[in-house]
Amino acid sequence: MRSRKVHSVASLSVAVVAGLCFSVAVFAMEKAKTSQEEVVTAALRAHVAEGLQIDPAAVTIRIMSPLDRVEIGPATAIRHVGAGSPVGRVTFLIGSARVNAEVEAVKEVVVASRFLRRNQLMEQADVVRTAIRLIWPEGRYLEDVDLVVGKRVTRSVPAHFPVTEDALGNPYTIRQGAQITIQYLQGPLKVVALGLAREDGPAGARIRVTNLDSKKELWARVVDGETVQVGP
Repeated sequence: MRSRKVHSVASLSVAVVAGLCFSVAVFAMEKAKTSQEEVVTAALRAHVAEGLQIDPAAVTIRIMSPLDRVEIGPATAIRHVGAGSPVGRVTFLIGSARVNAEVEAVKEVVVASRFLRRNQLMEQADVVRTAIRLIWPEGRYLEDVDLVVGKRVTRSVPAHFPVTEDALGNPYTIRQGAQITIQYLQGPLKVVALGLAREDGPAGARIRVTNLDSKKELWARVVDGETVQVGP
């Protein structure tokens, strides 16, 4: 009877020890997994922050793919696939391994302080710098208010929306309906005629104009606020 009790206690002890060993092994694996994820997340956060020129604390990374094949060290090259800013759903290349992640970043950029109408000229009061969550990978966000003032709005921008590079253009030098001088150039020969602008245009742009003498419509390049040029 006593022998059976000893055997039972011994079996129980072995089971407990085995269970503890298994728990320790699982804990070690989870810890290693967490450590790997933390290392990769920190590396991606630093990569994104450097590209956007912001504090790494303003970047949130959520890993969306397994990391078992990822090897990372101080000299490991990291880049993101595709053009634009690495925000939203991003595929990174860590060495030769592909890692998918959700990326959020907060940055101070220029936003509209009120509704901006198409073709209006930007003034200081039209914009303000504020921190926003970047959501457009292709968005060419602006940080300097001085680069915006004096530009022409090429499409309407709602209040509190970012003012991106593609929403701005140079102000019109010639306006539709303005009387202009048309210069015809061919070699050393220059002929001047009076004309009428058929559309708006900034300096350097090609616009439709009408020669008031011949009544012919043609394309000409805007030289300044009063002159367009036909020819090379």
